[in-house]
Amino acid sequence: MNSEHALLANKKTNKWEASDSKDFSDWYLRTRKDVQTSRIVRYLKAWRDFQDFKFASIELTILVANHHIQNDDDEIALKNTLDAIISNLSWLKRIDKPVSPFEDLWEELSEQEKNSRIKKLKDLRDDIENAINAPSTHRASLILREQFGERFPIIEDTNADNVKTYSAGAKPWGL
Repeated sequence: MNSEHALLANKKTNKWEASDSKDFSDWYLRTRKDVQTSRIVRYLKAWRDFQDFKFASIELTILVANHHIQNDDDEIALKNTLDAIISNLSWLKRIDKPVSPFEDLWEELSEQEKNSRIKKLKDLRDDIENAINAPSTHRASLILREQFGERFPIIEDTNADNVKTYSAGAKPWGL
């Protein structure tokens, strides 16, 4: 075994298996559409961390890489990507690891745990959609801050008409 391989405990089989993080990194770089894919992954990890929600980084990365829908606006790309993820998970209720050992990462979860995770993703998607449709920049930023915490700035409206000016590919997080 070369130095790039590591032995990891497989909780299902109770055995040690070779795992190659380079294989996963290579898969991700081949699969991702552009740098926006990486930003979407970071947004979801920030959301997960703020919500203190049990969703493994590898699961979020796989879901985004496999379902990313590009858009010039990160908010819309995130919402559309979540739509695709939710649709897929609602139907399959599994996340297949794309490299050895090619396991279903949700295999050990109960149906209730799977449904709970899908529901949290739906709640996030709904809030992002509400922020997209918010009448003002300030209101949109407040909605998103509830999901992402202090990483998302509160944006004050600066124009006299209070019309939403936030968006157009804005990336407010310093991630």
